[in-house]
Amino acid sequence: MNLALARRPSFLLFLLFVHSTFAHLPLPLRGGGKAPRRGAPELPRPPIVLRPSSPALSDVLRILDVDDRLGLASSDVARRLAALGPNKVDPPPSASIFFLLVEQFDDRLVQILLAVAVLSATFAYMETSVGESLWKTFMEPLVILSILFLNAATGVAQSLSAEKSLSALVDMSSSGLMEDGAVLRDGLWEGQVDPVDLVPGDVVRVRAGEKIPADARIVKVETSAFSTEEGGLTGESVATMKAARDFGAEEGVREGDTYEYCEEKPLAERENMVYGGTTVTVGSAVCVVVATGRETEMGKIQKGVVA
Repeated sequence: MNLALARRPSFLLFLLFVHSTFAHLPLPLRGGGKAPRRGAPELPRPPIVLRPSSPALSDVLRILDVDDRLGLASSDVARRLAALGPNKVDPPPSASIFFLLVEQFDDRLVQILLAVAVLSATFAYMETSVGESLWKTFMEPLVILSILFLNAATGVAQSLSAEKSLSALVDMSSSGLMEDGAVLRDGLWEGQVDPVDLVPGDVVRVRAGEKIPADARIVKVETSAFSTEEGGLTGESVATMKAARDFGAEEGVREGDTYEYCEEKPLAERENMVYGGTTVTVGSAVCVVVATGRETEMGKIQKGVVA
């Protein structure tokens, strides 16, 4: 790099602008799950419905291996819970401001600009004449360093904002104990069940005013109307009406083929689905859980930010 060009503030500002534009889109927080231990026995993977709103309800129940009139057996619940983990979205790993500040300089272009600032200061010192103002001598390296630290401060602010958003997302997706008659297991409706213990295949009843504990496909609407508030996911300002619809059957797709041939509708148009972290505004319905924890739509948002 030509030293005279590198010492021009306009050129350095241009480099920093390009770097900030492409590297400082909301900064991801570093983190990750633990790798499985070698030699540990692998638990059988429970059935998962990848596009739960598309297949016919009978296909969803068949894939999840559950009878909506009996629910899951307690032994099956324990097996699925051990394989998939609890139904919760873990809070993001917190980092100190010092670590976030240091992280902003873990970038090749920023490190090059730091080196340019040091070289600029060195040559400025060597070329200093007697009686010349120090501010005038070191103006260029000071400008470079000021811009770099301003850039780092912006990055730290973005990281803290992302961390707060993820924490709010975790709070949104959590809910208290489910009321009496809320979960169907072993043919009996149980109450006071911790939503953390829900697994795909659980049959649940959700009522007006309750927070939905997991992503679920609607089996039966028990009232004349049923709606949920999904603004946190879809951005809709009004409640979304729901119904126990079979999109595959309406489109003339044969039972058994719907899983392969029915396309997934946009999130806001999935009238036969309810999502964890959203709230029931009107009515009640019986649903079958299709995704829990980080596999829910709320969990996917967190994974997209953290990854």
